Amino acid sequence: MKSKAKILLVTVQPEAHTLARLPSLLRKADVEVHLLAPDGLVHRSRYVRSLPVRPRDLPETLHCLREHLGVYQDTYRLILLGDDTLVSALCQENDRSWLAPWFPVDPYWPELPALHRKDQFNALCHRHGFSAPRNMVCSNLAAAESAAEELGYPVILKRHLGYGGNGVRQAKDVTELRFYFKELSTPPSPDLSIQSFLAGRVGNSYVVSRRGQVLQRYSYYYRKTWPGSLGPSSQTTTTQNPVLDDFCRRLSEITGFHGAFGFDWIESSLDGRFYLLEFNPRITPAVCHGKLFGLDLAPDIHLLWSEPFTGQVPRTITRNGSQRLFPQDILRCIDDGDGPGLWGNVWDIVLLRSYVPWSDPALGIACFRQIVRHAVRSQPRLLHLLKSVRNRLSRS
Repeated sequence: MKSKAKILLVTVQPEAHTLARLPSLLRKADVEVHLLAPDGLVHRSRYVRSLPVRPRDLPETLHCLREHLGVYQDTYRLILLGDDTLVSALCQENDRSWLAPWFPVDPYWPELPALHRKDQFNALCHRHGFSAPRNMVCSNLAAAESAAEELGYPVILKRHLGYGGNGVRQAKDVTELRFYFKELSTPPSPDLSIQSFLAGRVGNSYVVSRRGQVLQRYSYYYRKTWPGSLGPSSQTTTTQNPVLDDFCRRLSEITGFHGAFGFDWIESSLDGRFYLLEFNPRITPAVCHGKLFGLDLAPDIHLLWSEPFTGQVPRTITRNGSQRLFPQDILRCIDDGDGPGLWGNVWDIVLLRSYVPWSDPALGIACFRQIVRHAVRSQPRLLHLLKSVRNRLSRS
């Protein structure tokens, strides 16, 4: 009997829905996912083989990963890093020799900080001729005010390290700039990026890359985000554009990336150009819902180690469309009091257009429990939503 290829998934954010779905997606690609992570949602998948140890925090995760790979590294075909926090910590290791055999890029690459720092990625974009917003690094409020005056309000404030929109704010005037600078500028990294604001449609591209060569890519616009207007996507719309395809190819070549990554961009409403915003050196949500549009990305993971490798022309999606992410968009509807949106999510589930993990019961139950807990904490909004749904049902 042919043995399955083994992948080690490592994360310090075990509640991420994308990571929890990954073992189920990869099972049909004849891949066995082993997990090193603190206790959380990702452990609920029946398709994951959890390591005996469950570290409590980032330092313990790094220690356990190093110890485990010292013995079992040759067991795995691929090691997937599941979140930006973990990648950032590994990039800042003093001794990076133990990363060299498996890290997604050369750990001694001179531009390694661009992999995890937003200011450094912006600088890389400008060095390599990509379109990107103007960005100024400021270590104090006076410098930030001066930068904002030069760039023109509104401006974007960004922590150099962060994920999911948790370190990003938009300031419309100097009063908001002062408030947000104080909020985001905290020791030991008080400096922030002040970035020119671009109006337009924000999106993400997801790439599977083999040592700098694109195997597959998939792009989509954000229709809705959660939590907040600067958070990750909760509704998406597919898109196909040769400019984005070229971004995928060039970023793969520049980084030499081996594995899966993504990057955020914006299509400017002023000039229609695409501008690069942030780099995501890990799995992004597209790996989950690309399949709904005829592009199953999971089998391409096999090509990361298959030999002999003769190359592959990236496929395209077979149909365009929009998708509500489960359960993120339901949580957004609860927060926003979006009755019609909640109704749309219900119909997507009934008509099997929503990616509910039916084949992974424990994970599915955990997702529905999260919805219930979130709703209970939002009782006034929940009552409004229930009345909205009831009114729609009565009119049907």
